[in-house]
Amino acid sequence: MRPAREKDRRSCLCRKHVETQIVFKDCMKFRKAVCRRNGLDAVVPSTLTEEVNLTLCLKPEGQSHHSLKCLTRECSECGVSKFELLPEEVSEGSMEEVTWKRYEYVGTGKFLSNGQEKKKIALVTKMTSPRELFQYFEDLLKHYPYHSFMAKWQRKQMENLIEHLPSNEVVCVHDYSEGYSCRQQDELQSEYFDVAKVSLHITILYRHAVESVDGKVSTENDPQIVKEHLFVISDDDVQDYDAVHKAQELITGYLKNQLHMRISKLHEFTDGCVAQYKSRHYIGDLSCCLADHGFLVQRNFLETSHAKGEQGAAGANVKQKVSNAVLRKTAVIRNAKDKKEFLEENFSTPATPTFASRSKAVGLARRIFFYVPPEGDNAVVRRRPDRAFKELKGIRKLHCVKTTPEQGRIFTRRRSCYCLDCIGGEEENCTNKEWLDDWQDVKLERESAAARTRQVVEETEANLLDTAVRIADLAAKDSVVAIAAANDPDYDYYLMKVASDGLVELDEPTTDDYGCTFP
Repeated sequence: MRPAREKDRRSCLCRKHVETQIVFKDCMKFRKAVCRRNGLDAVVPSTLTEEVNLTLCLKPEGQSHHSLKCLTRECSECGVSKFELLPEEVSEGSMEEVTWKRYEYVGTGKFLSNGQEKKKIALVTKMTSPRELFQYFEDLLKHYPYHSFMAKWQRKQMENLIEHLPSNEVVCVHDYSEGYSCRQQDELQSEYFDVAKVSLHITILYRHAVESVDGKVSTENDPQIVKEHLFVISDDDVQDYDAVHKAQELITGYLKNQLHMRISKLHEFTDGCVAQYKSRHYIGDLSCCLADHGFLVQRNFLETSHAKGEQGAAGANVKQKVSNAVLRKTAVIRNAKDKKEFLEENFSTPATPTFASRSKAVGLARRIFFYVPPEGDNAVVRRRPDRAFKELKGIRKLHCVKTTPEQGRIFTRRRSCYCLDCIGGEEENCTNKEWLDDWQDVKLERESAAARTRQVVEETEANLLDTAVRIADLAAKDSVVAIAAANDPDYDYYLMKVASDGLVELDEPTTDDYGCTFP
């Protein structure tokens, strides 16, 4: 027996899967009660999968997936209508009420500067008629099969590519970890209110073994796959597509300069975060990969809420290593550079580094750490005027982007495919054509300098307002806050009591009794 711990918490779960499961159980609970009460012998599926299969046609013979038309609810032979409801479940005049749960956005009691109330998602208990419960479940069932299929499909393509990786290609799985706060074991009061934040970009790199580095050679007959964890650590906590581009540059430099590998193509798998991996600017940036990196890139987006994996565990692992060292007073981590140096010295080599052939699981060989300074020649370069692109329609539905030698020209798809024929470059013989759409040839247009300047101003104003709103939310009325004291030889901070309830916008510049002017 052991008590529950914080690390036992299940987090980063998919809303569609969790909510559909919760509502399904509430529906079946009601149906069982009706059947017992009225002596009915209705179908009561025991699992959500069984319920979903009732609304789909049978899988084609020899296939592991349902037809794409069935999954997208475009088939005339199946659909949510095949989920037969009892009269008690559809009656409009029923006086009976049922208690069930669903996710909704609820008010927090805090308001933005425009008067709108801030909201957050929460699991809400509802008490409605059975009809409303089952209607909501039917709405969930419309989208659930395709979402579940896409989550498994994209993950399966990644696994198949890694297992049959061509000799001159590499695979990168990218993600940002939650920022690390540089706290100390013995922390002064002023340090507590001024915590440095460090960003951590993680890449799981799969490549073929290089004899000069790994002591083994990967051949076509005996492939040796090496897995490495690459970490880009920076004091710059802005996690945007410019920071991702910098991480790509560092990875490219590692492959070329340290491993001396000649790469023809790099395959990436990421989530669909708009700010980092799936914005029009970043996809336009990606189209210039041949000039930037010297090889083509194919980026694959994992299904929404299903991009978590080893990369998240890798980030948590290094942060835990640093936190333990700080608590034991064996290290002092004040910034990103300190963190990088500590990890490089103490955490580069895993306990049991391993390699693998295609018939075995790939073990971790080593950890590589990069440091990006907040300013200087090696810092993240932002506001690159030649890398601003116009809108790309339908971008949220794309799950695969393939670059070409021509800048600004890409091919897009709604699903990825890494069957053996596609991996070998013979896409005309693809075995998964039934579940794939055709490649779309897309020409990306660059934004004008004036449009880009206007966007930068709007983004800056939005960021300033967002920062002010978040600070105002923390500083509630009658709370005491610490304000940094500028040019005061006696005090680092002033303690002040908050007089207003929420954010106050000034109509004109104001000077207070201490001589401080507020715009």
